[in-house]
Amino acid sequence: MSHFALASVASAPDVIEEISNILEVDENHWLGVQTGIETGSPELIRRHMLGKCKPFRPEDWPQTVYNAFEILARNYWVPCATLILGLPGETEKDVEYTISLIEKLRPFKSLIVPLFFVAMGGLKGKAQSFKVEDMTIKHTMLLLECWEHNLKWAPTLIGEWTDLSIKNPILHRGLCIVLSYGIRQAEKLIKVCRDEYNYNLKEMVEDTKKGKIKTAPLPLKLLYNLLKIGEI
Repeated sequence: MSHFALASVASAPDVIEEISNILEVDENHWLGVQTGIETGSPELIRRHMLGKCKPFRPEDWPQTVYNAFEILARNYWVPCATLILGLPGETEKDVEYTISLIEKLRPFKSLIVPLFFVAMGGLKGKAQSFKVEDMTIKHTMLLLECWEHNLKWAPTLIGEWTDLSIKNPILHRGLCIVLSYGIRQAEKLIKVCRDEYNYNLKEMVEDTKKGKIKTAPLPLKLLYNLLKIGEI
């Protein structure tokens, strides 16, 4: 499996169950697949992605996403879902809808990846690409909501993935240490953004560039050496 549509899942849960049985998916051998939430705003779905929610209505989109995640969890599918920040015509209310939806998805094992809108293809010259400079406080709140969701599930996903995929005990232990370190660093930066910058990500980025905020780099050399050990 590679990609799937959330509306398809919500409209045909029996098909998901059948596929899971064919692929022998269970709690110890879950299936990771990619999908697109893109927004929690019914208005933006209506304006830009009307076909995405079919056979449901745009106003049903948040509930459709929730229902799909519930079905996927029941069948041991782990979605990696994208969001798009800065869609043309996006308002603060649209962002609030998306924040609310992501909050409701917290109980489901998954990753949620926020992306910036890029004006390309048929939209080139007709819309503006979204940049860090365009981010509002609400956008930062959404970004951090996604990161907190991912960091909540990261230890589980890392543990289950390494247990199944990495048999070398040294590599297994080393990767867990390195990735746990990365999670802790990310959690610290989220706290700084929220508590010290009041969700003003633009100011925080500028201060980071000026060296006012120290970000400890991941020990990449250690990670590289561990991966080399795994090849032996």
